[in-house]
Order: sequence, then structure tokens, then C-alpha cells
Amino acid sequence: MSTWNTGEWNMNSWNKQVIEEYRTTGGKVGSVPHPLLLLTTTGRKSGKSFTVPVGYITDADRFIVVPSSATADWYLNVLAHPQVKVEVGKESFTATATLVEGEQRESFLQQARKLVEEQNAQGYGHGEAPPSEDSPVVALQPVR
Repeated sequence: MSTWNTGEWNMNSWNKQVIEEYRTTGGKVGSVPHPLLLLTTTGRKSGKSFTVPVGYITDADRFIVVPSSATADWYLNVLAHPQVKVEVGKESFTATATLVEGEQRESFLQQARKLVEEQNAQGYGHGEAPPSEDSPVVALQPVR
């Protein structure tokens, strides 16, 4: 399957390819240099499940994720339905999504910016913009 649609970058096609490769290999995606998890959210309008690959940072037992913008569909979905499914490697679990605020948020934003800049420098990410100062930061806390 091509990740290009009539010469234009097609994120939905890329996501489908990454999800398939992720699940087939137990979490290893050759085209992505940083750790990924699969995040399944409940659509805020449709109620349907949606899965997206997302880069993450670990913080003890939490997984920290930063949407590309405050209008990213998965982010808006977790605001409406904070119970999510997370797949990390071969493990799958339910988690609760919460917003990270204050100094922790700033620290995670710096780490996320560094990851994006590194992946862009290595030729990955298709020139993705680093998170902005107003980007939200989300913690995924496993429900045990």
C-alpha cells in the first residue's frame, strides 16, 4: 500500500500501514526511529473506535503523548472520552487520559520537541512541526 495519494502525503494511509506493521511485529516499525504506541479512542461524535500510532515518552508507569495540535481528532476524543485502549509492543491495556499541567507539562514539551527535531534531522516525520508552546500534553495512566 502506498503512503502517497496522487503525489500528496496521505496520513490515513501511513497510519494504516504503521498500525498493521506494529501489530505484525509486536511494536517494531522500521520507518519510525522513536518509540510508538497505538492509541484507541472513542469518537466524540460517532462513538466509534479509532486507532492512531503516537510517539510517546515514559514517566514511571505513565505514557506521555503530545498531539500535533489541540485540534487533533484523537486529542478531542480523549477530552470527551478519557478511557482509552493502549497497545505498547505486545501488551494491551486500558488507560485513563489526563492533561498534564505546569512544570511537568513544560518538561514533556521540551522532550517532545527534541524528539521531533531529531526525527526530522534523520529524514523521518515528513517535516513535522515540533509541538508549540500551547500544545497540550496528555498522560495515559494504565488502569490496573
